[in-house]
Parts: sequence; C-alpha cells; structure tokens
Amino acid sequence: VLFYHSWFRWMRSLKLGLMYSLNFLNGVVHSYGLAIVILTVLVRIVMHPIAHKGMKMQAKTMAEMRRIKPQLDELNRKHKGDPARKNQEMMKLYKEHGISPFAPLRGCLPMLVQIPIFFALYSLLDESIDLRGASFLWMKDLSDADKLVDLTRHGLDFRIPIVMWHVDAFNLLPFLMGISQYLMSKLTPMTPTTDAQQQQQKQMMAIFSLMFPIMLYKFPAGLFIYWLINNVWQSTHQIIANKMINKPPAEVAAAAKA
Repeated sequence: VLFYHSWFRWMRSLKLGLMYSLNFLNGVVHSYGLAIVILTVLVRIVMHPIAHKGMKMQAKTMAEMRRIKPQLDELNRKHKGDPARKNQEMMKLYKEHGISPFAPLRGCLPMLVQIPIFFALYSLLDESIDLRGASFLWMKDLSDADKLVDLTRHGLDFRIPIVMWHVDAFNLLPFLMGISQYLMSKLTPMTPTTDAQQQQQKQMMAIFSLMFPIMLYKFPAGLFIYWLINNVWQSTHQIIANKMINKPPAEVAAAAKA
C-alpha cells in the first residue's frame, strides 16, 4: 500500500510537470503537437549523458563478445547437454575478459527511464481539458486516436479480434509506430549467441513490432508523437553506436575511456 501511494504521488508530480511544460511550450509555439515534439527533444537532450555512456559501454562489451565468440561456440558445443556447467564456464570466461553479462542492457536504460513519462503523458492526455480538441497536422484531437480516414464514410465499421477495439477510422500513427519499432529492432545488435538463439530473438522482435499497431491502435495521437520522436532519436543514436561496435576492439576500448 505504501509503495502504491508513493508511486501515485510521484506520478502525479511527473504529470503536473509535463502539464506545466506543455502549457509553457504551447504559449511559445501556439501548438500542443509541436510542444510535444519540443518536449521530447528536450527530455532526450537531458538524458543524453546517460545514454551516451551506456552506448559506449554497450559498444565495448559487444566488441569484446564478438572477439570471444569462437570460445563461446566451443563451450556451447562442449557442454551442450549440461546447461549448468555451460553457464558456469561462460561466467568464468566473461570474468577473465572483464565482461559483465548485463552491460548490453545499459543501452536500454534511456528507454526504461521513458516508461514513467509514457504513463504520465497518457494520463495527462486522458484528463487534461486543454489537450482535448488540440489539433496537429491531420490530427483533430491529440487526446484521441489520429483518425486519418473516417471508415464509416466508406461503409466500414468493425472490431479488431483479441483486443476488441471498435474501429471506425484508419489510424496511421500505430502503424508508423510498429514500423519504427521494427527498424529499431533491426538496428539493435544482438549478443553473439548460437544461430538458433539469434533466429529466436529476431522472431520475437518481429512479433513484438507487429503487435504494436493492434494493441495500441486507439491510443492518443499525442502519445504516439512523443513515442515516434523518441524512436527516431534512439535509432539515430543506435546507428552511431553500431559504428563504434564495428570498430576493432582496441579502438572501441579507447573510445569508451574517452
């Protein structure tokens, strides 16, 4: 109960901070949609030092993992029938080369930090009177789905299976979101593992990207704007990280210390 109340108070403070920020930016640019874009960029700029450090650590770890992949493959072959022994030997190998198995996850830290902001913005879009009816580009209401095409004019009206969303309009942003998530998954380097494990990771990423347009089909347009700008920023950041990862390990280590 104490955790719930603490979380609620913290989220309320975050939501109020977002509301004041959006109202201020809207007063400057006279567009809540553009205010969301600017707010997203500002948040990413503030988080850049953390993201950049995580990127360098990720590049260093992935380069080292790539270097010891032949040894990992040998361990997989040698201890195929003994997972416990295999994991023990892998941890020993990681320790010898100064590799933390959790280091690649540091690159995910900026996205994890974004989760409370997503929840707070979703709640704000649902409750704020100022954002209701606020238009941007083809979107007539940032607190509602983007509704690019009114399907009822064409005699179409149905429900999406499983989630049972009532569909009376074609929403473009969920599909753009799914595409951006898929592209991000293609850019994100996978930890050197067996071919079967890599194939499984690719399949999971593809399924995850396909589920986005379905599960989030009727989410507010304002939230998708924030999310899409985040994905564009993150993708650009990942491209830079990939260039570092593809460098020789010695160069990556030197860059990580810089």
